Amino acid sequence: MPSLVGSEMCIRDSYLLIGSSQENDGDRFDSLGGDGSSVGLSQFDSLSTDSAPGEAGHNIASERGSARHAGNLAIQSYIKGKIGISLLVGLATGVSLAMIGVELWLVFALLGFWLNFIPTVGTIVAVALPMPIVLLDPKFTPTAVSLALLLPLTAHAIAGNVLEPMLFGKSLQLHPVVILTSLMIWAALWGVIGMVLAVPITAIIRIRLEHIDSPMTHRLADMLAGKSKLRVQAR
Repeated sequence: MPSLVGSEMCIRDSYLLIGSSQENDGDRFDSLGGDGSSVGLSQFDSLSTDSAPGEAGHNIASERGSARHAGNLAIQSYIKGKIGISLLVGLATGVSLAMIGVELWLVFALLGFWLNFIPTVGTIVAVALPMPIVLLDPKFTPTAVSLALLLPLTAHAIAGNVLEPMLFGKSLQLHPVVILTSLMIWAALWGVIGMVLAVPITAIIRIRLEHIDSPMTHRLADMLAGKSKLRVQAR
């Protein structure tokens, strides 16, 4: 009998131990589950809060990329338009001189093409170059001399005062002082090639500055166009 009572007590104690261990395991699981859910929620909150600056940065990058793309398109359109107009001026110069009977019309046509890149000074030089040949040759009548002067001059005037403002609009607006300064600087650096490329390079720089999202670059672009004083007075 004592042995049976002792065995029953041992079995009862073992059941109690097993039940207490199961309760402890359940409490541990609940605690782990609670901690895991809190950690997951905190990580989700952190990801949701971190996504906002990422979206803002992406928007800024996209705006800069679109502005850069617009600037590239403006520069490409300017270069293509300037080359096309210069070709028309050279063609008109060559055809007019060939109709008059000037033998070197092809040379003057090429010079008219290149000199059209130089505003004002290039026009004067391109129109004046054929005149000594026409004036010194007795076969040319006064009418032919007048046509040799007026036809190339008309071609340059139409290109500079009509075609270029229609194609380029405000992108080609450069102050005369800026044009003369750029001619002197680039001529000192590259000679005749610098004089030909001075105005296109300066116009491209102005286009690039105008398409950068910064007040300083916009002010520099306005200074190249001679508009800074007007804006200061307007403010």
